[in-house]
Amino acid sequence: MEMVDGIMKTFIGIKIPDSIQTAIYDTQTKLRETLGHAPKISWAKKENLHITLLFLGNLDDEKRDRGWSQLRQIDFSKIDPNLAITCMGLFDSDKNPKTIWIGTQNFEKNLNAIYNQTTTIFGDLGVKIDSKPFIPHITIGRIRFIKNITSLMDFIHTHETESFGKFLIDTITLFESQTTPDGPQYNVIDEIII
Repeated sequence: MEMVDGIMKTFIGIKIPDSIQTAIYDTQTKLRETLGHAPKISWAKKENLHITLLFLGNLDDEKRDRGWSQLRQIDFSKIDPNLAITCMGLFDSDKNPKTIWIGTQNFEKNLNAIYNQTTTIFGDLGVKIDSKPFIPHITIGRIRFIKNITSLMDFIHTHETESFGKFLIDTITLFESQTTPDGPQYNVIDEIII
């Protein structure tokens, strides 16, 4: 387990089915081939693809477990469990992008409800909640440096409405992040069936 000041690095998210991970990874591979070896981009591994709801930061185990227990008590049965993974984009400016992502459609009916409950519970326990609007996404690459941004922008525009599949949200997952020589590895600590 990766520890920061004696505390495990954890986050809450939604796992993505293998078929959608494969579709995303295939597009990521095409993008990597399009860009070549020049850009400095940390690419997400296929098995790490997920939607993050909340980073727990330096929350101690007792508070994390208390919040997780409270989240487990929430009735999510009335949310629409259907989620479409349908678009591609960049965070930050088009001139200086930092993150390449795959997005969701109709998340207002499901992920927003889960996100709002999660942030309320863990915010009360001291977790810092991002003030930016929640935009559920799957990070496929973090850009450290890219010289020829035109190829990236052309690829994004060509694939910005691509459909990667649909699935039913049936679990909320508590992950831990481990640093390995091959990059981060995300391990499941616990799951809540919804």
